[in-house]
Amino acid sequence: MAHEGHDVNLDPGPDGAGGIFESSNVILVSRMGLDDFGIPLVDGADCWGYTSPSGREYAIMTADAMVAFVEITNPAVPVLVSTIPHPSNLWCDVKVVNQHAYVCTEEFGGSIQIIDLNNIDIGGVKLVGSINDITITRAHNVIVDNLGQRLYLCGARNGDNFIDNGGVHAFDVSNPANPQLLGAYGDTYVHDAQVHVFDSGPNAGKTIAFCFAADQGIDIVDFTNPASPVRLSRTTYANLAYCHQGWFDPATNMLYQNDEIDELNGLVSETTSRVFDCTDLSNPQFMGTYTTGLPAIDHNLYLKDGFIYHANYRSGLRIFDSNVNPITPTEVGYLDTYPANDAPDFSGAWSVYPFFDSGIVIVSDINRGLFITDPTYAISGGVPFEYEFPTPLPESVDTGGMTYTFQINDTLGAVDPNNVWFSYVNVTNPSIPTPRHGGHVFITSQALPVGGGLFEVDFPAIACGDTIEYFFTSYTLSGLPVISPFTSPIVGVPSKPFVAVYADQIAVSIDDNFESDLGWSAGEPGDSAGTGVWERVDPRGVFASSGAATQPELDNTPNAGTLCFITGQQPIGSTSVGVNDVDGGITTLTSPLTDASAPGAAMLRFAVWYSNDAGNDVDDTMLIEISNNAGANWVEVETLTASTEGWEFREFEIDSILTPTDSMMVRFIASDLGSPSLVEAGVDDFAIQIIQCAPGLPADINGDGVVDTADLGILIAFFGSTNPQADLNGDGVVDTADLGILIASFGLSA
Repeated sequence: MAHEGHDVNLDPGPDGAGGIFESSNVILVSRMGLDDFGIPLVDGADCWGYTSPSGREYAIMTADAMVAFVEITNPAVPVLVSTIPHPSNLWCDVKVVNQHAYVCTEEFGGSIQIIDLNNIDIGGVKLVGSINDITITRAHNVIVDNLGQRLYLCGARNGDNFIDNGGVHAFDVSNPANPQLLGAYGDTYVHDAQVHVFDSGPNAGKTIAFCFAADQGIDIVDFTNPASPVRLSRTTYANLAYCHQGWFDPATNMLYQNDEIDELNGLVSETTSRVFDCTDLSNPQFMGTYTTGLPAIDHNLYLKDGFIYHANYRSGLRIFDSNVNPITPTEVGYLDTYPANDAPDFSGAWSVYPFFDSGIVIVSDINRGLFITDPTYAISGGVPFEYEFPTPLPESVDTGGMTYTFQINDTLGAVDPNNVWFSYVNVTNPSIPTPRHGGHVFITSQALPVGGGLFEVDFPAIACGDTIEYFFTSYTLSGLPVISPFTSPIVGVPSKPFVAVYADQIAVSIDDNFESDLGWSAGEPGDSAGTGVWERVDPRGVFASSGAATQPELDNTPNAGTLCFITGQQPIGSTSVGVNDVDGGITTLTSPLTDASAPGAAMLRFAVWYSNDAGNDVDDTMLIEISNNAGANWVEVETLTASTEGWEFREFEIDSILTPTDSMMVRFIASDLGSPSLVEAGVDDFAIQIIQCAPGLPADINGDGVVDTADLGILIAFFGSTNPQADLNGDGVVDTADLGILIASFGLSA
């Protein structure tokens, strides 16, 4: 019955993408792996969503040992609010009625948990009881109708014994902590169901359950009188193996359904979802099938505004548009949460929830946890245009500012030329304080169209040595944004904007993307690691049982880059972790000798990868050290213990660590000490640059070359604060002494 006869394959296999999940028109905004929930988990399961009365959005994800509540109001920064444990079991489903979540598992004695969400906005999630009216000790699924009025259970049992054949039980939840049984449909076992209350047409006022009854097919049951449900029809179909789940569209009367075992048993050769016309509930008509063309198993699907959102095990989130032709919906977007393959097996995406008002769609994955996605382009016809940068994007800018020209490749004629924007923030000295919820406040200015799809933007004058982050946003004529660096239009701000430093001149000491050999030393006489020593390669991805990439598949260098240093290349054809990770000691990577003695502020920059997920974080580290005397002495720059989130950029001001000289060296030491564990590391895009600034006017606060009312306005805005930009004499406070310095310099120019 409830998935009996098979188990979930917990081996996710190699991504082949280094944590980069293949997609089309769907953007992965963020992800929480199973390890991020703070409880040891083997596999993920179901998901649902909740929006509090304040409008804050929450993802609810179940797993074998808990249900988790994650705030995704800012989908780029998911916040784990709480977890509620339950007896461990592979199958765990959840639904929400008003301000209560109801969670069921297949575990003996697991019961159906009732969780109060009224205080979730302040972190309060409370287990308040369980359903036990008819001594239910476990159930396979929990359902809520489209109006959120009643709760339904599928596959309920008392111990080993099905109650009412494991059919559908209806509950009154007007007292949410004490549901009352109203009645049951007990003709057959029901694996899953959708309950729809009709508000118009010939069935207005009726409560209809579309029941997916395993090997019996689809039962349509009238639950208007829950004390005496009536089956209106039973529908089978060719290649029926296990009628699993589906969703009814009241706008077209079409029912979209999936069968969980037909692909596995070889009854069909590719993912096969079925369409039934349920205009006559007593006589549904089979209309046809639709497919991704892949062999993966379709598992759960939901429909919103004519778009069908599928969680198809090994092929991930698949989105179909039924608006043009509801009988043969067209695939318009996907995000593959299981990039290794699309085989018909039980791993990968379990379920999907597309009903948030924000447009965010979440996916629960057995192996890789919670995916938070933006399907905007899938449901709006695709990405309407692309950016092109004929000259390289500025990485350094003169203190007087500059004009930069970029192009929009607008083959569809979709862009609004008067709605193209440039956004930046001075991250060194932001003019607007960072808000309490985190993230910078960007300053935005309009780009000037100059013809031929070209646009000009002005980088402002900013003080020498300051760093800005920047990005571009352009809108279609219908108001749809496209952002560069490419990101979620719902979030609106890239997680990693472009970066530029302001300088009168930049002296490059070393700039190495490792595409050529500049003389790095991999291995030192004192190294003791037996495997996983540093080498410069085009890396092959390595993946832990959680699905997390322990070693990258791609280097960090954008566009042309392929090579980087990693701790031991994965052998060709090997998919096992630990084959060539750091084992039994330390391995050292040392830079060539570098001269950083030129006048100015010497900056150390590099991208780093570190994985230390399977072992003791205390005795396994990646140590980064710097020397200014050719390696005779070393000073710590940073010690990594916890894993990075893929490649991460690092920047350090060398002057704050030690005095720059003409004998600088940097080394990276990865270790596996104490108990054996899985340790992998990587380094890419290494540079030492010296920011050189000509002597200027201390009172020229905004760096535009003249002391004027603009500088006076900034000083007044920060008067009484400790802002270093306006603290002209450096005494720690912006006061009348600083005002005197500015007045004395008023009108002077550089």
